[in-house]
Amino acid sequence: LDRLLQRRVDPGCGGAAFLAPLAGVIGNALRDKGNSPKRTLRHLETHLTGWDIDPLLCKFCKAFVWMVMYEEIKATRFIPNLRVKHGDALTMSQRSKSRFDVVVCNPPYRKVPKKELANLSQENRAICSGQPNLYAIFMAVAVGLTKRGGRIALITPTSFLSGPSFTPLRKRLTAD
Repeated sequence: LDRLLQRRVDPGCGGAAFLAPLAGVIGNALRDKGNSPKRTLRHLETHLTGWDIDPLLCKFCKAFVWMVMYEEIKATRFIPNLRVKHGDALTMSQRSKSRFDVVVCNPPYRKVPKKELANLSQENRAICSGQPNLYAIFMAVAVGLTKRGGRIALITPTSFLSGPSFTPLRKRLTAD
């Protein structure tokens, strides 16, 4: 699959630390292939997705992507309607299983209290052991969002590699 046709998502897009640079790389590649500025912006509308639980960060994310694509926006006077949505990635991901070619994220890091565990899907509760951390759940969500043969790039602490509470997640990640 041509890299430019890949659908990408950041389920914790926050301040666009991944989506803005991705937009720039994709925009440059499309420009190099002779695409018009408007076609490039339309492509981003359908190939970049972001979710965040903070509505203000969603607005910032869009604005940062627009800044990266400023020349195209200026040339066309067209502002792309980016798929950056306010919502909880843990529930939004349930409607987007195996939909993306690439998942990128700097997952949120915090312990998940027992009362919150009850609100998680059975699938996400199954990877929790000991005192679960939200980043581990985001790792499992990333696997669920990715098409077979897709790629995942996450920023994770090294404790994931050896911490006993991450054993169920490591087993899930190596099962496929």
